[in-house]
Amino acid sequence: MNELVRPLHLPGAAALAVLRERVQVALDAWAHEWVSAPGHDAPGAATVQARSACEGLRPMPHEFDAVHTEAGCLWVRCSAEDRFNFGQAVMGAGSMPGGSFADDWVAGAVDRAWEARDRALCAALFGTAVSSDAPLTAQTPPADLFAFGSGAVEFSCQQTGLHVVADSAVWRAVPPIARSAASPLPEATPLNRAVHLATARLEVMLGSVELDLPRLMDLRCGDVLRLPQRLHQPVMLMCEGQPLAQALLGEQQGRKAVQTVAPLHDKQ
Repeated sequence: MNELVRPLHLPGAAALAVLRERVQVALDAWAHEWVSAPGHDAPGAATVQARSACEGLRPMPHEFDAVHTEAGCLWVRCSAEDRFNFGQAVMGAGSMPGGSFADDWVAGAVDRAWEARDRALCAALFGTAVSSDAPLTAQTPPADLFAFGSGAVEFSCQQTGLHVVADSAVWRAVPPIARSAASPLPEATPLNRAVHLATARLEVMLGSVELDLPRLMDLRCGDVLRLPQRLHQPVMLMCEGQPLAQALLGEQQGRKAVQTVAPLHDKQ
């Protein structure tokens, strides 16, 4: 393949909703196990947002941890603000006095909860566990991760300091989105019956005359216009504004009528 040509993966709203729900369920289950501090909301209680990574935040140098699995890679933003928000969500505000960890034990507990959350997210998104021989490493994500159509997806939750980007491998574990059943087609109507039920507007063109604009403006009610058409000559029968046939003027049961005398193509 030409190096200048690359496939584009543009996920729709339904596909993103599937991944968002997976992350939400995984985060709720993780919080039930790891968050035990009373008096504050669990991280799982916060709503996760999902969107294409090319629409999200751009990385800063050495701000992301690369969490590798056999299927793909999860890039976890690990800024000081993210860690602080995560620590408050897990341990409570009382364990974070002055914007820092209260002691080494709290810092260690937050680190273990952070790693457990990342493992839960990898299992939910890629269907595989974190590679045991690939520890967390601070790296700068590749530029093509945020390129248009890369297929990468960003998940975020401000309350819990969650900002992660899953690469395009995340779509391998997503089944095709089920389409809603198509509405059944109405029962077909036989052509002869449909024709009987149809209506059409017929008009008779008695003739036409050309008038100068000044004379046209002077027309009043009761004025008579002499048409060049003779009574014994065929007139034009129109159907929905289109010429249909030739007809003759007549009378039937005291009413004005026309009689079809020839199809249009016979007119010379």
